[in-house]
Amino acid sequence: MDAPRCEWLDPRRLRSLDTIFCLLTDRGEQSYSAALGSASRQAARRIFGDKRMTVDELLSGHYAETAERCRSHGMVLVAQDTTELDYKRHEASKTELGPMAGPKSWGMLSHEALAMTMEGEPLGLLDVRLWSRDPASAGNRHKRHELPLESKESAKWGRTLSNVMDRLPAGTRAVVLSDRESDVFGYLAQPRNEGVELIVRARHPRAVELIDDGGEVSKGRLFEELSCAPVLGYREFETCRAGKTTPERVRLALSAVEVDVLRPSKSPANGCAKRVRYWAVYAREESPADGCKPIEWHLLTTLSARDAEEANRIVEYYSKRWRIETLHKTLKSGIHVEDLQIPDAHSLRNAIAAHYIAACRVMRLTYMARTRPDASATELLSTDEVTVLEAVSGKPVRTAYDAVIQVARLAGYEHYRNAPPPGALRVWTGLQRLADMLIGYRAAIYDTR
Repeated sequence: MDAPRCEWLDPRRLRSLDTIFCLLTDRGEQSYSAALGSASRQAARRIFGDKRMTVDELLSGHYAETAERCRSHGMVLVAQDTTELDYKRHEASKTELGPMAGPKSWGMLSHEALAMTMEGEPLGLLDVRLWSRDPASAGNRHKRHELPLESKESAKWGRTLSNVMDRLPAGTRAVVLSDRESDVFGYLAQPRNEGVELIVRARHPRAVELIDDGGEVSKGRLFEELSCAPVLGYREFETCRAGKTTPERVRLALSAVEVDVLRPSKSPANGCAKRVRYWAVYAREESPADGCKPIEWHLLTTLSARDAEEANRIVEYYSKRWRIETLHKTLKSGIHVEDLQIPDAHSLRNAIAAHYIAACRVMRLTYMARTRPDASATELLSTDEVTVLEAVSGKPVRTAYDAVIQVARLAGYEHYRNAPPPGALRVWTGLQRLADMLIGYRAAIYDTR
């Protein structure tokens, strides 16, 4: 279903890729070589090593499936973010990889765009970028402001936004979410398709001009002006503070002002406007628990934030950005993609891209049970998988909620009244157990024929 839509791939290789995707999903707890076996490993080596095969080509089918799922919703959230993939012990590819932020870290970076429903249910990926930094550029951070935007690493935000707009179905609206690293004027000023909005967590105390109700204009700094803005309302929700695992209830005060964000004086023009109009939303915790750092977000958005309801909606949208952090955790802590030992960087990038398909399946399974618990179990699992779950659990598995609970139980999840829902890593482990059981089930059916 997620097979690439490459005209140059013959039917035999397409079938091989479909088998590879299934094996990487079903045998994710095993090493790459053990999961694929001899025949599929050789097929993967030929396909992933082919210079015509790029990450975009490999994921073209997955992008198309994600776009179709987006079409049925009309409006979606799209979170984009970057993660580091550490291959410092990957000696065979060290000459083709590059430095990263951590001490003695060596590997590549991955930047993705994850599409979700407005409730936060993952729909799939709309873009994946994988690259390595040039070792010769290490230590030249102080010179980066002299480069044009398209030559900077920060251009990734704009490129991904362009790809998302190209791949979204016509008529589908989107709100693109990104963290503080994306607070780049070139990205804020990038032209967008109609119906595509941005929410960016602000990082810089930017120079802004404020517009009051009477049309008067005054200059100031973003964070200072937000701290003086009147409170529009409050938002309560549960969250885990940094370094803690127990969720707690927090209350955020919401403020908002409409501003013109001014282009920094050191920023090259590059055709960018001198100013861009945004709403700035400030969500802050007024009374944090003793010894706790208060939670606060400064958000820049192209959406309107004229009152408490609109400001609250923007904060609610941005809170879904953390789904992409769960994708990274699943990819690295669950699937162990950093353990891959593939000798050349080109093949390694393609193998990582194939693992993203497995990670997305886990994400959809995990969160559909929370956002659409009454959806049919067969939207997530095959008929045989549902049959095996029912046989093992002794209970009917009709809904997405039933399916996720029973899959997680295979991995030791304890379901009781008021129990927190199973996480992505628990679901991932349960899927591996289910895949093993499915082999036995199908073998038993074959023996009875």
